[in-house]
Formats: sequence, structure tokens, C-alpha cells
Amino acid sequence: MDPELVTTIPSAIQMGKVYQRLIYDTMLPGESEVEGIIRVYNDEICDVIDNYHSG
Repeated sequence: MDPELVTTIPSAIQMGKVYQRLIYDTMLPGESEVEGIIRVYNDEICDVIDNYHSG
């Protein structure tokens, strides 16, 4: 963790809210919540979101 970029790691609840918004905001027509979760968690954006060493 780079202290110049972030002072504390987000809690599990905070990260859950980030992923929830991402899933619902990017749901495809006819896609279920389960399909949305799988799609988002298999996307490379998760590597960026979970990397606390970047801005």
C-alpha cells in the first residue's frame, strides 16, 4: 500500500458496495444478478480495483 495514494485499505463492506454498484450499473439486458456477478468478477477491472498500490 502506497501511503501517498491511500491511507487505509477499504473495508469489506465498502468494497462490497463498490462491486454491487459496478454489477448493477453494467448489467446487460436479460442478464441475471448471478450472471452479472460472474461477468464482473471475471473481468480484469477487478485487478485494478483490488490493487491498493495504484491511484
